[in-house]
Amino acid sequence: MAKLGIIAGGGNLPRDIVDYCTKIGRPVFVLGLKTFANPNSFEDVDFAEAGLAQASKALELLRNAGVTEIVLAGKVERPSLKSLKPDLKAAGILAKLGKGFLGDNSLMGAVKTAFEEEGFKVVGVDEVFDEVLAAIGTWGQVKPSLENLNDIKSGLQLAKGIGALDIGQSVVVQDGLCIAVEAIEGTDAMIERSRALVEDEARPILIKVKKPQQDRRLDLPTVGPETVRAVAEAGFAGIAVEAGHTLVVSKNEMIELADEAGLFLFGAELEDC
Repeated sequence: MAKLGIIAGGGNLPRDIVDYCTKIGRPVFVLGLKTFANPNSFEDVDFAEAGLAQASKALELLRNAGVTEIVLAGKVERPSLKSLKPDLKAAGILAKLGKGFLGDNSLMGAVKTAFEEEGFKVVGVDEVFDEVLAAIGTWGQVKPSLENLNDIKSGLQLAKGIGALDIGQSVVVQDGLCIAVEAIEGTDAMIERSRALVEDEARPILIKVKKPQQDRRLDLPTVGPETVRAVAEAGFAGIAVEAGHTLVVSKNEMIELADEAGLFLFGAELEDC
């Protein structure tokens, strides 16, 4: 099997991919993004680090490792242009983008194109590790109520609408009303913003979907144990995601945490809404 290059951000997903590849006998090289990836998580595999804007160094490391296919996995917070300090290669990518740097799809598309122009094949996480995709229906012991299902239905449609504008992937819906929309600050900050609006009798739901125009090889919506912890602390009723188009990290741990907190985890089909 060809060696897989994993461009690793934060969170558990990159490690989950490493473990899956180890199980099936596929060699890997992990390129950790400084300040995001945890080097201690990859002590048992071929690993190196590069800064987010060190494109030339990243390409050299990938080539030296004998990588031909790469996958982008893990959480990366968008930096400001002033903080990037890009090398010449990264500066060229940003120059082509212009104001496109402000849009997730434009930025991720430019990153993919840059890798492909250098001879690498960019693959999706689900192409490497298909078990990570969200399944249809309830995953744990807690099931959504009829009212919850109605909120999920409207929330999925709303999230698709904001996704089409490249604003975000998530919304928070409570008792038929949208109380928060994800923007550049990310899901965790949106959840925190919602806390002041939570009502005990009609607790809100976090809803995540794939943007309609999104290349599924890049930045699919992701949920994991930290997502469950965040919504539990904020007093939410549960999490609903678009089945087949959302990455689920450490699913067994997610279910255990959700069951303990009395939250539902639900994979919905948009076609049914």
